Amino acid sequence: MEYPRDDDTIDDRADYVLFRDDSPAVTVEAKRAGRSLRAGLKQTKRYMRLIGTDWGLVTNGERYVLFRSDPNSEEPAEEIVLDAELEELPSHQHQLADTSKIPSTSIDN
Repeated sequence: MEYPRDDDTIDDRADYVLFRDDSPAVTVEAKRAGRSLRAGLKQTKRYMRLIGTDWGLVTNGERYVLFRSDPNSEEPAEEIVLDAELEELPSHQHQLADTSKIPSTSIDN
């Protein structure tokens, strides 16, 4: 189910929004297999700002790009935390575990 926003001037919606303690935490954009993620990256960044999530994930089922809002930037900016193909994800377990411990915007809080 697509996630509706309060902003009724824009009619597009995030594909998924994951919640933590009843608050939006992660914006997810899912593209069809084989599709480029370029447009999805831009969409997700925009949705993150509109919805107020610190984390974004874009995938086409083959490639996964995880990014978060950059807490050190004065302008709205996101930094890529992980960019990996599906078969590479197991080799990134430690990187993902370290990412979840980032104190300023931790997913584990």
